[in-house]
Amino acid sequence: ALYTWKSDGSNVLKGDKQTLPGRSLDMRNLSSLSIDPRTGHMLALSADSHMLLEVDEQGEQVSFMTLLGGMNGLKDTIPRAEGVALDEAGTLYMVSEPNLFYSFRKH
Repeated sequence: ALYTWKSDGSNVLKGDKQTLPGRSLDMRNLSSLSIDPRTGHMLALSADSHMLLEVDEQGEQVSFMTLLGGMNGLKDTIPRAEGVALDEAGTLYMVSEPNLFYSFRKH
């Protein structure tokens, strides 16, 4: 299931998460597309939406990752995510303006 919170990304998330219908993710201004070498799924990155979306070969949403501070191990919101890659071990790499580099490892 996918969930949402009402937020513009500038404040700490508060309140209960709410179920989001599968086709309701609002992705604006895609910054980067990449392919997961392990699954063939597409990764779509949006700086404006502060989100990374995973889509399968049929175009169905598989998962998503918010890039907001306080989530997914991030202290601060990723300011302007512009590129994404995933290696064979599942480590996710992301670059953002101005000259920022992030890596996310599965536990």
